[in-house]
Amino acid sequence: MSGKKVQVGRSRMLEELARPTWEAASAGPKEKTVERRAETRQKVEKINAPAPVTQRKLRVAGYARVSTDLDSQETSIENQCDHYKSLIEANPAWELAGIYAESGVSGTKADTRPELQRLMQDCEAGAVDVIVTKSISRFARNTSECLSMVRTLTSLGIRLIFEKENIDTETMESEFLLTLLAAFAESESASISTNQKWAIRKRFQAGTYKGGKVPYGYRRTKKGYIIHPAEAATVRRIFYALADGKGTLVIARELNGERIPTWMESYKGLETQGKWRSNSIIAIVRNEFYTGDSLYQKTFMENYKKYVNTGQLDQYLNEADHPAIIDHATFEQANAMIKSHGERLGREKAVKDTKRYVFSGKLICGLCGGHMRRGKDARAFYACENHIHKRTVMVEGTEAPCPMLPVFEQDVKNAFATALNRLAADPSILAIPDDGEAERERLEAQLQSVKRRQSVLHDRALADRYTAELREKKAALDSEEKIILDALAKLEKKNPVDDLKRAVVKRGVRESFMESDEKLFKAFVDHAVLWSKEKAQFHFTCGLVAEEDMRIEKVGRSYTEVPVRTEFDEQKGAFTWQ
Repeated sequence: MSGKKVQVGRSRMLEELARPTWEAASAGPKEKTVERRAETRQKVEKINAPAPVTQRKLRVAGYARVSTDLDSQETSIENQCDHYKSLIEANPAWELAGIYAESGVSGTKADTRPELQRLMQDCEAGAVDVIVTKSISRFARNTSECLSMVRTLTSLGIRLIFEKENIDTETMESEFLLTLLAAFAESESASISTNQKWAIRKRFQAGTYKGGKVPYGYRRTKKGYIIHPAEAATVRRIFYALADGKGTLVIARELNGERIPTWMESYKGLETQGKWRSNSIIAIVRNEFYTGDSLYQKTFMENYKKYVNTGQLDQYLNEADHPAIIDHATFEQANAMIKSHGERLGREKAVKDTKRYVFSGKLICGLCGGHMRRGKDARAFYACENHIHKRTVMVEGTEAPCPMLPVFEQDVKNAFATALNRLAADPSILAIPDDGEAERERLEAQLQSVKRRQSVLHDRALADRYTAELREKKAALDSEEKIILDALAKLEKKNPVDDLKRAVVKRGVRESFMESDEKLFKAFVDHAVLWSKEKAQFHFTCGLVAEEDMRIEKVGRSYTEVPVRTEFDEQKGAFTWQ
């Protein structure tokens, strides 16, 4: 049977091979499918798999901060920097974007930390992907600023990692935990600050405080302060030069010319660049530390701001606390020269400013007592300096910003011209009764009484010698005598009312403020008080006080048409016009 199957199969194969080629075209569907598959296999192409994508490394920055410049904390900042550098370099997915470290700055305010500001700028520029810092308290001790910076960074797609709290802002579900921890950090900062202030003030009272910046000319050791010979020589040179009459600017130029190092250059061994300034000379001369005394609590902190202690808190003077570089007499002499130079320069500046404009230096705000400063926009005006700088002053018994609005200069000129017209229209206003004779008799009688008592005291001193009680009585009588003599000298001076009367009569009534009126204002007006945009009060040197309405746009002839008289208001202490 098997032989038959083989024979049949072979005969079929022979038949297929013997079939003519034209019959192949009419083959059935099965043959067409075979040919189509053959063609399909010929069109298959090999597509290579894509190469694996290399992921970019994250740029990671480390932020470190310590709050003081002490040597121990300088070591701490170095350790923090080394830690972050090693941490970042050990992670193969990270690369170092930079270490931002600052020493001697508080974490309570962000705008006082330059390195943090630089880090934020680099983040905004797209140079940082991740920030690593020790803790929330190192990053910020103010809750609102901490949240604000975190929100800014997360909006830029930047992660923040706080190591101590084990917080990563990329995996943090909400801000609640961060807010809570930041609030704890702020509270901890306030508590630590309170405790430190209490401890420091206790050391003030005991005279054992040795903190703060070491003044130029000294170095601090474990046993106390020691004198730095080279710097001490410069300090003595500054004091002696000032005592001899040299100015601070001249001294600073001499030190810079001789390449004398400043405190920073000498303390840290930097190259001398000649950075002595006039204010650095003044700071040295005003520091009582160079006399061997220490004055504690000259400044204080409140609401993260530093203030000069002008009586708000107690101060503590520890005499002979450390070696002195100069004696007290030289210290007092040098400071007296600085004061004298300042007063002279102040007077020269005041005279210069007064000559510049007619009202310069003589207009006072009636609401707060501040000086009125000149400004110019479309028109020249005067504005209260306390109002300009938004200073809090006492206004009607309460602390508030001064509400005084600017006053146009032309309105003040018109008001003064009106006052002069009133005086010119009725010169009898200036006929103030002269009570000088009666006052002179009263003062002379008092002077005679003082002289009699001085004579009796002198006789007692000859008999019993001067005791402490007699010396005190003699000083009191001498002081009383000087006051009486000064009052008599003032009465002997020429009465300025006569000069004012002659000047206003010669001027006459005018329709506007003239250039000659500027000379009259400077010569006869001590100062003027502006109470509002509507009322001005002129205080003449002769004692006359005139109030005028600044709403009047035109001055002059109308005042000659009506009788003008004045009455003295005792409550206001001023003449009122009727």
